[in-house]
Amino acid sequence: LIKLYLSDVGILTDLLYRTNINAVLGDEFCKSVAYLCHITYEGAKRRYGETLTAEQSERIDFQLKTICRMGFTDYFLIVQDYIAASRAKGSMVGPGRGSAAGSVVAYCLGITNLDPIKYQLLFERFLNPDRISMPDIDVDFEDLSLAHKYVEDSYGKDHVSRQKANRSDTKIPKNPSPAKPLSPKSYQHLGKSPDFSHIKLRIIPENKSK
Repeated sequence: LIKLYLSDVGILTDLLYRTNINAVLGDEFCKSVAYLCHITYEGAKRRYGETLTAEQSERIDFQLKTICRMGFTDYFLIVQDYIAASRAKGSMVGPGRGSAAGSVVAYCLGITNLDPIKYQLLFERFLNPDRISMPDIDVDFEDLSLAHKYVEDSYGKDHVSRQKANRSDTKIPKNPSPAKPLSPKSYQHLGKSPDFSHIKLRIIPENKSK
C-alpha cells in the first residue's frame, strides 16, 4: 500500500530506489514518508480544490522530495500534529511567520495559513537542498502551556525539551565554539546515513555560570 501510494505521487522511484533510503533509514521512515505525502495531498485538496494546477503539483512534489531526502519527515508530522491538536481544543494558533511561510507543504498541512504560491514566497529560504540546515518553524500559540502539555503527553516528557527564546532566563551560551563536521563513521555508529555526513553540528560548551 505504501509503495502504491508513493508511486502515484511520483516519489517512490526518485526517493526510495535511487537513493536506497528505505535500506538506510528503515521501514518506519518509509511509513512516515507515505503518511506525510497522504496528508499533504489531502490538505492540498482543501486548500486548492480537487484538481491541482501544474505549478501547485510541481511545487508540492519538489518540496516533499526535499523534506524527505533531508530526513525531516517526522519533524513536519510532529509540528502539524500539535498545531492541529491546539486548534481542535479551541486554542488560536498564529498564521505562521518567518521563512517557513514559503513552504507550500506547510500550508497544505495547516502549519501556516499563508499561500506561498499566491504571494510568491520562496521555499529555498526555508529549506535548500544545496545548503543543509535544520528547519525552523516559528509558531505563535494563544495557550502555549496547552501545546506543551499535548506534546509531553503524546511523545513523552523525556523526549521533549523547552527553550525560552529571547528571555532573560534563557540558558544558552553566547559564544559556542565553531561548527565541526561529523565523520561518516560517526553517522554509521548513530545509525544514520553516511550521505548526511556533511551536515555540521554546533558543539555547545557547558554553561558554568551560576
